[in-house]
Amino acid sequence: MPTTYLKRVAQLLDEELDAMVDKALHIQAFQYNGPDKEMLVSIYPDVITASRDILYLIKKINEIIDKS
Repeated sequence: MPTTYLKRVAQLLDEELDAMVDKALHIQAFQYNGPDKEMLVSIYPDVITASRDILYLIKKINEIIDKS
């Protein structure tokens, strides 16, 4: 599925999934653009801020796996 569809599909499926997709898309932009101290291109000014969201996503994914 193209990343351009992820947001819309996540909104239709689940509110928590939608929040996770938002973080994942922001992380993807960070991976592409790198840190952005002015926060014009990325919402992450540094690696530490991005890593917090990465760890959050890992935690949420593990919770989903544990449920199944």
